[in-house]
Amino acid sequence: KTMVNKHWGIEAFARLENVFDENYAFATLNPANAPAFGPFIGRNVFGGLSVRYVFE
Repeated sequence: KTMVNKHWGIEAFARLENVFDENYAFATLNPANAPAFGPFIGRNVFGGLSVRYVFE
């Protein structure tokens, strides 16, 4: 996080998931005690920018 001046701040962020594009899945029991299976996503990248104003 970086304060641009007394009131304004800015923050950049990024995230990279499953860098090597491996295959993953999960198994669990749902509320009805029935098994549930699902794949995880492949390689994924996302990021963003947060702008903040501080009231004083």
